[in-house]
Amino acid sequence: MVATENSNLAPMVATENSNLAPMVATENSNLAPMVATENSNLAPMVATENSNLAPMVARLGPKRIVCLTEETTELFYLLGEEERIVGISAYTVRPLKAKKQKPKVSAFINGNIKRIQELKPDLIIGFSDIQANLAKDLISKGLNVLITNQRTIFEIFDTLLLLGSIVGKRNETQKLIEGWKRKLDEIQQRYISQSRISVFFKNGTNRLLVEFPGFRN
Repeated sequence: MVATENSNLAPMVATENSNLAPMVATENSNLAPMVATENSNLAPMVATENSNLAPMVARLGPKRIVCLTEETTELFYLLGEEERIVGISAYTVRPLKAKKQKPKVSAFINGNIKRIQELKPDLIIGFSDIQANLAKDLISKGLNVLITNQRTIFEIFDTLLLLGSIVGKRNETQKLIEGWKRKLDEIQQRYISQSRISVFFKNGTNRLLVEFPGFRN
């Protein structure tokens, strides 16, 4: 989630004036509980004395983390917390040095359970229901697993703030988020007067008969 012009996630940043503003992380946000606050449903993930996960997280957070997806790895590197990472996804691209420095223990749907166990992680972080079976297998081995399911821009921001809080870098993460919001606002203002084009996004390699819904192939 590197905040640069070349980052694939840079367009995912938003501002109050952004067309994505309806997805702002407010008290009414679907993922607002994921922000680390005293009233948050996920507040136990934050390192406090009263945390249900205090034995795992402690005040400084988990020291050995397996990241099953790239974005968590990228965030921890941005925060200077890469030493906590003991395993990553084979699909990790950013930062490039992570792929050289960290052992690859998973694809996206599947993972090397035995290898992950050998790394003795305090916490394993994954994403979405697609990794539900992998998470179930890891939990059955007595491992601590956090799976997030962010689907909008501001749900992503909420999740980033949660992850940053887990490693004791909530304020630093908030500053990153504010920078991404400013970047998107700059991009939006630059192109606000231009006409919008139609876009078709295809996720996967299976062939589609796009003419039926009216698309041009």
